[in-house]
Amino acid sequence: ESFGNAHAVRVLFERVYRRAISRCAERGGKNAEIKVEDILGPRPDPNSEPLSSVLKEFDQYVGLASVKKNVNQLLALIQASYQDELQLSEPREIPLNRIFLGNPGTGKTSVARVYGKILKYSGLLSHGGVLEKTASDFIGRYIGQSEERTKQILESAQGKVLIIDEAYSLNDKHFGKKVIDTIVEKVHNK
Repeated sequence: ESFGNAHAVRVLFERVYRRAISRCAERGGKNAEIKVEDILGPRPDPNSEPLSSVLKEFDQYVGLASVKKNVNQLLALIQASYQDELQLSEPREIPLNRIFLGNPGTGKTSVARVYGKILKYSGLLSHGGVLEKTASDFIGRYIGQSEERTKQILESAQGKVLIIDEAYSLNDKHFGKKVIDTIVEKVHNK
């Protein structure tokens, strides 16, 4: 059998090697030694760019006290997990899925976009983009098509933030329920 992840391993190794060389050059050293920090990447720091700019943008939103508190807790958890990994301990489980509820026009999608940037610049997303879909993008025309569309969308969203605008319209007894069941199954089993 072949090893299907060889390219991914090579890309990771090259990234780690570049970090080690860069760190060594900054300190005036001659021999690069790979350290845990080179594998983990830069320390997540809310005061460093571009994360600090995104957090300032996020702070401009009014009336989101509980969401802001949640984001601050998330950032603290990210930093604690990074510290654990530096000590070669198991990383903490960091839940990333969020549901933003509110009336139409209250800024849920805008907040979700900024949340995606926070995750990206905190180093939690492998790809870092934001994929926006509406509920109708998931719904098929015949039995089985909704599940297939949902699986395709979820696959294309790996490593990104998936925003489902107007998700409330998936709350039906037919195709929408199949979409929700498929999302829960795929996200829960990851």
